[in-house]
Amino acid sequence: MAAQKTVADPPKTIFEAAERGLAGYITRTVERAIEFNINIRDKYQRTALHWAAEAGQLEAAECLLDYGVDPLATECNGRTAIHLAARAGRTDVINLLLEGRSPAEQETLVNQPDFFGLTPVFLALQRGEEAQEAFSLLMDRGGRYNQQSHTGKMMPTTDPADQPVGAAASG
Repeated sequence: MAAQKTVADPPKTIFEAAERGLAGYITRTVERAIEFNINIRDKYQRTALHWAAEAGQLEAAECLLDYGVDPLATECNGRTAIHLAARAGRTDVINLLLEGRSPAEQETLVNQPDFFGLTPVFLALQRGEEAQEAFSLLMDRGGRYNQQSHTGKMMPTTDPADQPVGAAASG
C-alpha cells in the first residue's frame, strides 16, 4: 500500500504551499533565499497566487501579495488569479484581489477575457450555485453579462476597448 500524504508532510514547492495555505512556509522560503523570484511560474505558467486563489487560501494569497507577486499575471490559458478565484467561488480572495483598486480597474479585471474569451464573471456563473455569491460580487464590481454566443447561451461582454490593466507589462 502506498504511503499517504499527511498534513505534516512539508510542501515540495511554493505552489503546493500556496495551494495548501501554508503562509509560514512561503515566508520562510522567501526570507531564506538571497534573491527569491516571487513571480516564479510552474509548468502551467501559474504563479503561487494562482494556486492560492483557486484553493481559497486567503492567508497565503495575502502573504504572496505582501511579497510582491503580480496579481495580474496570466497563466497558460490567459487567466489571472481573479479568474481562478471566480471559477472556484472564492469571494474572500476576489475581494482581496480587487481591494484598493479604482472602480474602473475593478470593472476591467472582472471583465477581462482569457484566451478563450471567458471572463471571471462567466466562469463564476458557469460554476452555478456553488459560485453564486462570487458571481454577485463580480456583478457588483462592474461585471457585464449581456451578450449571447452563437449557441444562444449568455456570454460576457468582451469589448475590444476592455484591455487588462497592465497588459503592456505582462505581455
